[in-house]
Amino acid sequence: MSPSYLFVYGTLRLGASADLSLQYPDAVRWITKGWVHGHLYRVSYYPGLVLPLQGKSQVSGLPQCATANRVIGDIFEVLTPAELIPCLDDFEACSERFEPPHEYVRQKMDVFVEGAAPLSAWVYLYNLDTEGLAPIFSGDFLDSKEEKTRPIP
Repeated sequence: MSPSYLFVYGTLRLGASADLSLQYPDAVRWITKGWVHGHLYRVSYYPGLVLPLQGKSQVSGLPQCATANRVIGDIFEVLTPAELIPCLDDFEACSERFEPPHEYVRQKMDVFVEGAAPLSAWVYLYNLDTEGLAPIFSGDFLDSKEEKTRPIP
């Protein structure tokens, strides 16, 4: 079975307030930092990632932005995808238990890593209107706010 990866860019990041590796230490293994193309917005105490416009390959119905920045995050290997992904879908309020429209949708994307081939990973994309939301121009949620709870390796 090929590895399953997850890219997180907000409160689930290593060292952030809801650090995935602390919540599910037996279900994930931190791999490295990475980035995706898109824009980051401050939704509340957490961010939302919006994809850039991509012509015919754009995801129908998702909010999109005209240009792309690097959105920085962490890549985790998901060791128990059958158990963890439904838990994360609940955390992101996009499981079938929640009424649509969902704030986030889970999608596979290429995640880029310095000096290595891109990895295909699950990413939670913001699924609502971004009008009135503050952009996080740096693309790095942890740099946008004093969000860290412990040092990042």
